[in-house]
Amino acid sequence: MATHRKFDDTLVYCLHFLNPYDKANEDFFTKNILVSEARQKFLRIYKTSADDENKDVIPKICEKRIVWLKDANPEDTRDATIFNRELIHSVINSVVFSIKYELKLRCDILSSRDKDEIFVKIYASEEWLREKAESIDYKLSFKKDFIELNEENKENETKNKILSFMKVPPCGSINLLKVKLNNGIFPLYNGDDEEVSDKGSLFTYADKARLVIDALNSRFDLCAMKKYEVMIDNYCVHQEKPLQKLKRIWARIGAICKPQPLDDIRQYYGEKISLYFAWIGTYANFMMFAAFFGLATQIAKHFYSQTDSVYQILTVAFAIFLTFWASLFDQLWGRKEKILAWQWGTSNLSEIEMQRGDFVGKFEKDEVTGRMKVIEYKNSLSRFKKFLSYSFILTLIFVVIGAVVSIFLFRAYMLSIDEVWGMILPGLLNAVQIKIMNIIYDKLAVVLNDWENHETDNMYNDHLAVKLFLFRFVNSYSSLFYLAFFAGTRCKRTCILDLSYQLMVIFLTNMAMNTVELGMPWLKMKLKLRQETKKVRKARENDKSLREHVYPVEYESKLQSYESPLDDYMEMVIQFGYVSLFGAALPILPVLALIELMLEIRVDAWKICNLTKRAPPNRSENIGVWRSIIITVAYAGAITNSGIIFITIGFFKDQSFTQVLGFLSLEHLMIFGMYLIAIIIPDIPSVVTDGLNWASRVVEEKQLVWKANQRVCAEVSSSFGYEKFLINEKDISYHEQ
Repeated sequence: MATHRKFDDTLVYCLHFLNPYDKANEDFFTKNILVSEARQKFLRIYKTSADDENKDVIPKICEKRIVWLKDANPEDTRDATIFNRELIHSVINSVVFSIKYELKLRCDILSSRDKDEIFVKIYASEEWLREKAESIDYKLSFKKDFIELNEENKENETKNKILSFMKVPPCGSINLLKVKLNNGIFPLYNGDDEEVSDKGSLFTYADKARLVIDALNSRFDLCAMKKYEVMIDNYCVHQEKPLQKLKRIWARIGAICKPQPLDDIRQYYGEKISLYFAWIGTYANFMMFAAFFGLATQIAKHFYSQTDSVYQILTVAFAIFLTFWASLFDQLWGRKEKILAWQWGTSNLSEIEMQRGDFVGKFEKDEVTGRMKVIEYKNSLSRFKKFLSYSFILTLIFVVIGAVVSIFLFRAYMLSIDEVWGMILPGLLNAVQIKIMNIIYDKLAVVLNDWENHETDNMYNDHLAVKLFLFRFVNSYSSLFYLAFFAGTRCKRTCILDLSYQLMVIFLTNMAMNTVELGMPWLKMKLKLRQETKKVRKARENDKSLREHVYPVEYESKLQSYESPLDDYMEMVIQFGYVSLFGAALPILPVLALIELMLEIRVDAWKICNLTKRAPPNRSENIGVWRSIIITVAYAGAITNSGIIFITIGFFKDQSFTQVLGFLSLEHLMIFGMYLIAIIIPDIPSVVTDGLNWASRVVEEKQLVWKANQRVCAEVSSSFGYEKFLINEKDISYHEQ
């Protein structure tokens, strides 16, 4: 086994279990479970089954020390049972054994302050990380800026060959906190990086987390452990110093005017989350242009009446501007996305995704890989499930339409009584209806998406995003579509004015409700800690040795998980729809949207730095299905803005044929203009193409990436005795070491 120096080890990951020695949870631990069922669960956790001829993937020591796990005559054990405690205790023993002696990672076991939970803290050393990276062909790239050709290494043949290729900077996945070295081409992370030792490291924290997670997933089915209620949770561990740095320079309202430290975010949270913040930052920058033009238009319109031709021309000009603004935003974001992927080393990313823990199918050997995995056999029922899912969505859409009709009937009644409240109150009701229906549908959409049984997290999230957007599109915009295009003579004064009032009330009410909603995760976390503190204080009356303070890894277990920025994307895409589809009716709307965006960036940053567990540093080269949704909304904006010009404002109002012809002509012209923008502005900047070619040549020349060996689990050392397998209560520390 590789030897690790303690100062080299970095705390990376935590497995959170119930404490099998806890006497307060006897009802759960003394629950009987069939031996056959317990054996099946244990084998599943080790990614095997009773039918697998390669059952020896389970450590031999487990079969020798765990009596009920041994093969026996099924007739003899058919009705045999064990306590739940025995299963959980055996799994914890086996998992810790495998982590230490098979995966060769250091781990400590810590008890919670009330002793009802335990935390297996997993550390990685630099030596282990290098060996693991080599075994799985984990790629690390470098940047031109950090290769120094000085007097001491002019004769270095390797560097001379590499420098000869330097036409443009290469892509680099590790490009911060490096020091220039005189003795090699592999720059280390500086010791000033709080997440590495004073020796420096080749690996960022994200690299370390990915390598540890890969090792754990190669040995265990972590999702199965949670599914069988053996493990409570598993999560990456926060690092105090870099987290405090992000809180100081990014995750606070006081930093609202400062640029986002995207590289720091990426090194701490990974590319997937960083891309969300890069996208919303780009969106906010583009919104500044819309806000400036919108504010100027709003001020200019203040000096003219609604029937004045200048007022109408300003509205038309702003509608056309918004159409091409949305198209430009999409196209230029696509280019920035490519640049970021190149700079972060995720261009042309190809990774084998893990199966979702909730993916349902038959657990058997895959004929292609020879490994045990869940295999779903497609049949007509699968297509029927999708049909039924979208039928439910359609039904709820009709419910929304019915609710909107009811609100407008109420609006007509209120207008007959009081004109001011007749404009405001229905808008408030509509905003509340939108929020309530969103909450109901969000839960239903998750159920329907689970029912469809998607194999990977990306597939699951993409299908869920489409379902949510289809519903929210109708739910959020249906009342606005009605006022813009179908209200006609039923508008109190002019439809463009009614539309602007409705849009203002809905937008401001949504902002207020989102602000209130933000406090819920904070309240839940505080409530958990308060309940546990009460429990500990009561227990301390009988046992003064119980500690009152909470260790960081224990505190983090009370935080919510943050797996994907799906909800954050959805909220901002809906806002993008309000601006690009109906912003012409309310030119001041982009100003309000910009204020919300500036706050949203810092609020989302504060949320993930303070209220959530550290997310897995997932890689991604783009924002996925959200790009397609944004393009769809942008093109829909061409249609709605043309409609606002010719229908809502009423150009050629008395000439229906001319009105329709003008609408179709302008709509086609706008779409053609958007198409030209997409053609003129290439998707991939030339610097990215050149950079990728350069990097490819360098890699081919000197093979800077380590060549992978076939991934195999390390052989268990024979230098320890069986007594090291069993964990006793004394092995669980009550204080951090």
